[in-house]
Amino acid sequence: MALYVVTGVRFDMSAAVEKLRWLAADRSKNAQTFEYDTVDVAEVVAAIDRGDIVEIRVVGPYGPTSGGRLAKQFLASGKVTVTEAKLIPGRTLHQLPRI
Repeated sequence: MALYVVTGVRFDMSAAVEKLRWLAADRSKNAQTFEYDTVDVAEVVAAIDRGDIVEIRVVGPYGPTSGGRLAKQFLASGKVTVTEAKLIPGRTLHQLPRI
């Protein structure tokens, strides 16, 4: 099981998540790869389906803070996107920098 940290987002015209900027974290070494990738939401959904942990990282007044995990969301249009698994005020996808 991998751990991905999401640090940026792009929304489409309907306000659904379109792309995300993430990096892989190596939990065994308690380190990050520092290689950011910009990926389509489909790749993030595939990671969630594999059982990988995908979490939001927002910058707060005391530095980076976890915004919790992302989960799959089915839209009325039939498309699949991602959303916060548990809403934490001030730590949502909308607080992330735009890419």
